[in-house]
Amino acid sequence: MDTSDNEIRILSKERLQSILTKVQALDHYKHYINELISNFEKNNENFDEVYKAVVPQLLKLKLKTKSVLKAIDFLIDVAVKSENELTEYILDIHSDLTYASEPLIRQRSVYIIMRILNSMPDNYTLTEDIYKKINKSLVERLQDTQSNVRTYAVLALKRFETSQLVNCLLDPRAQVVVATLQSIAINSETIIPIIRLVGDSRSIVREYAYQTIKNIPIEHITHTSLCYIFIHALTEERSTVKKQFEELVKYWIETIGFEEYFEKYFPLDKIPQLPPQEGESGTDMERYILLSKKIVEEIIRITQSPAGVTLDVSPTLVILRCYVLISHCEGDYPDGQEVLNCINGKSELEQIALMKLYSKCNGGKCNILEVVRGHSQVVVEEAFRVLIKMEPNDHFGIIVNEMHNITEDDQPLFLKGYYKSCIEVNYILPSEFLEYHLRQTFKNLQSPNEEKRMFTMEFVGLTVLVNKEKAQQFIPVLIAGLSKDTTPVRLVALKGLTDYYLLSGINVPETLRDIYNDALLSLSEDLEALIIVLQGVIRLYLNDRLHISEESSELCLAKTMMSLFIRSIPETQLRSLLFTFFLCYSQSHFEDSKKLYELCLDEAGPELEKITEVFIPMLSQYDKEINTTIMEMCMHRLMSWIKAEDNYSDEMIINLTSVFYKLDYTNNTTDIRDISIQRLKSIQSERNSNEVNVAIKSLIEAFEELNN
Repeated sequence: MDTSDNEIRILSKERLQSILTKVQALDHYKHYINELISNFEKNNENFDEVYKAVVPQLLKLKLKTKSVLKAIDFLIDVAVKSENELTEYILDIHSDLTYASEPLIRQRSVYIIMRILNSMPDNYTLTEDIYKKINKSLVERLQDTQSNVRTYAVLALKRFETSQLVNCLLDPRAQVVVATLQSIAINSETIIPIIRLVGDSRSIVREYAYQTIKNIPIEHITHTSLCYIFIHALTEERSTVKKQFEELVKYWIETIGFEEYFEKYFPLDKIPQLPPQEGESGTDMERYILLSKKIVEEIIRITQSPAGVTLDVSPTLVILRCYVLISHCEGDYPDGQEVLNCINGKSELEQIALMKLYSKCNGGKCNILEVVRGHSQVVVEEAFRVLIKMEPNDHFGIIVNEMHNITEDDQPLFLKGYYKSCIEVNYILPSEFLEYHLRQTFKNLQSPNEEKRMFTMEFVGLTVLVNKEKAQQFIPVLIAGLSKDTTPVRLVALKGLTDYYLLSGINVPETLRDIYNDALLSLSEDLEALIIVLQGVIRLYLNDRLHISEESSELCLAKTMMSLFIRSIPETQLRSLLFTFFLCYSQSHFEDSKKLYELCLDEAGPELEKITEVFIPMLSQYDKEINTTIMEMCMHRLMSWIKAEDNYSDEMIINLTSVFYKLDYTNNTTDIRDISIQRLKSIQSERNSNEVNVAIKSLIEAFEELNN
């Protein structure tokens, strides 16, 4: 039926049943939605009679097939997309049905209400009467005998922020508690009940409790509650729950910082009343110190894991808190010299912590570099940080003097650690000093030893960051390393270049864009190296240092990355990186993005359908005619490819037809339908393949269904 004119078929029970049957097999049914909306507007009394007669019969079907669920989804779409009196009518009807005697009708009605409410925009408002009615019916369903009904009621009440939800945190069914955690508002009445759930006996509840706690501003969590969280987390055995706790801690530390976190939320002058633990004894202070040590060790473990927090300083900084607590209990900080005397013979971790403690001590200063001379590079680098903190104006002179005690061959390694510390505090070193020591290392660039070349390239990268204004003369060294050396050396050079352009505020020149592109192409078979290069390119692009849109019409870098995306394996880090780039690039450069999509069509890879599903709706926000343009692109290629059987397989043809199902034909349906049907019928018999003909026949039927 054509709904483009003003003649609307009067809705009957049979017609509504027919519509609910047909939509079960369709991806696009906007014409049916329009038909129901028009019927409601023209004769809502008739609509009411038909709806009440047909829909409850659908809801009571005990089948849980996709077809029944698809019909229910259709009813939800009718309500969501109308955004008028029909929306409130459907909410009103199903609000009444939540009192039905049959559990399945109650469950599905609450589900429909939940889906409608959660699909509406945040600024959508209901009339006061319907708002009160829905709220009342949903609150009553919180006491329903069926746990599924209670669960959907909780999720539906998310918009209402009702105080009764806090009682659902005590529900005997885990699924209801989890739904409550997903829906409950964070306020003074709900914070404590939420935190208590980290001690629940059900692992899924504990898991979601940690997720919800992440939404609570940490300043609203009391000192005692923080200790309660850690007491249970430190004894947690379930890995999935432990992971959520670790994500919570990483979020806190990233947001606040190590020292601020412990100083503010684990203060020295407030000892909480800790719940008794089996086998524990001692004073409150002793138990608090013991807990704090365990917390410190746990946070160190979390932040040093492969997926840990990215920090500007070593994560071992946090161990200092143990020493601070102990020192507070015993009195004042010890003398600085006494602290340094303890360094020898200690573990690397203890040496770093003692140096941190030394930086806080009062008393005479001494040369910390003498104390750590001959120790590991990690310890020496920590000594540089302490030195710069304690001698902000004189540390360079101390370094120059210390160089006399170091052999010429060992000086680059010594300076490498010092440069890192200077970069952290944005301290600029004299260019003459940098040039002298850099030229001393250039001989290693010709060394057959790959490790020496890698070290030298890293040293060059650090040098340009310590004095960015004078760095231009050394950038060609990094570019040469990225272009001509072995893969490990190229990656070190890439990091140096990426860091330089990110921190200097200078845009990547066009010649270097070509070198980045060559690196992507030449390393495409080395997945690990390819990911590192892509991370650098994407970081530069997202920070507005790499302007891909200024490239020539070949879209060099963008085309290369899109080609890699099409061929990447789903659910891999490579796919994720490229997908992120693809989304950002499409939003920023609309016209170039259309060219990229045309390249995807020419590739006709297996990801074409997925790219269309994400890409085209995005472009539609900027150009309402984009679907027509894309359809014409696809139709043109389909007509050419289907005749070239040797070059284009059946799979590629079928893959292309699937794109048509992803397009939105709204406001253009008549023209698109007629033209497309005519073209498709003319090429249907060109390929002697049953699978291809079935795919094209199905596509023709889909076009014929438009406006019917």
